[in-house]
Amino acid sequence: MRIIVIGGICIDVSGLPYAPLLVRDSNPGSLAVSAGGVGFNVARRLSALGHDASMLCAVGGDVFGSELRRAAEAGGVRLWEVSCARTGAYLCVNDPSGDMYVAISDLGSAEAAVTPQEIGLRLADINACDACVVDCNLSEDALEFIAGSVTVPIFADTVSVHKAHRLLPIMHRLTAVKPNIYEARSLTGESAPTEAAAALVRLGAASAFVSCGADGMAYADSVVCGSVPAAPVRTGITTGAGDAAAAMLIHSILNGSDTASAAAEANRFAADVISQEEKI
Repeated sequence: MRIIVIGGICIDVSGLPYAPLLVRDSNPGSLAVSAGGVGFNVARRLSALGHDASMLCAVGGDVFGSELRRAAEAGGVRLWEVSCARTGAYLCVNDPSGDMYVAISDLGSAEAAVTPQEIGLRLADINACDACVVDCNLSEDALEFIAGSVTVPIFADTVSVHKAHRLLPIMHRLTAVKPNIYEARSLTGESAPTEAAAALVRLGAASAFVSCGADGMAYADSVVCGSVPAAPVRTGITTGAGDAAAAMLIHSILNGSDTASAAAEANRFAADVISQEEKI
């Protein structure tokens, strides 16, 4: 299937300390630099799952931009580029187990470049795809333009607590939304994952999937509400696991899986991804 992803692409810098983190100090550990961004991570996983994946995103004329172009080609993702002043970057510090401790996202320049006007120039090509995926690295104006102009099914990833609320005005257009538990709680005010998933459906989404890390995934649609346990994983950095789950959810739903089955398939796929020593 042809799938267009509209959202964030950036250079990821991820740090893994060798011992418990000491704040306001230099912590011995290892650093990894790779291509990332929620949208790009989803796009390359969709490509690996056999889809014809493209991405509408902002890339600068700097060194980071050159690296991202090479990574997209290697990952089987065609870039529909919008020029921006500075290519996005993301800095993540993990705890010793590999789970995110804190992160800083620098995608402001890229976010400002993907305007409704830029999306409109490519609207015919977007609507010729089988599905459109958005992330909340897009502005509210861009998201609302997509909701009002794109005719194919729309899937969304919330990205962060800070940006998740950008989806509220377009929730009624979403075939599926995938926040993590912190983002879902911020959007709905519900603490329990299943209640948060159900609340997202009441807000308008056709289906909702709330990822909870080691506690699995909650899901809901207009008929069912439940949860599936996390699949076992080897220790590994969890950055990108939620994006892998989002890609499998999209893949499963487009191929006819019901909501509960899609959640289980997404959990297994995310576990496989973070268990790999070299991520695809």
